[in-house]
Amino acid sequence: MAAFYAPDLIRIGGGVAVGGGDQFIQAAKKVMEEHLKLVPAPQVELSRLGYDTALRGAIAMALPGQDN
Repeated sequence: MAAFYAPDLIRIGGGVAVGGGDQFIQAAKKVMEEHLKLVPAPQVELSRLGYDTALRGAIAMALPGQDN
């Protein structure tokens, strides 16, 4: 997806990301740096929402007036 959207920043959250911490983030960065050829690798960070990242995203999508 990073190759299609070419984001500057990807924030990863949820239990797996929070549990893996810096090791998980470094692995994600390494994979993108090695495999993305058409676009620069984005910056990767842990979401500040922690475990609630997916829950809050789902709530935001379910709210009336959102362009889903």
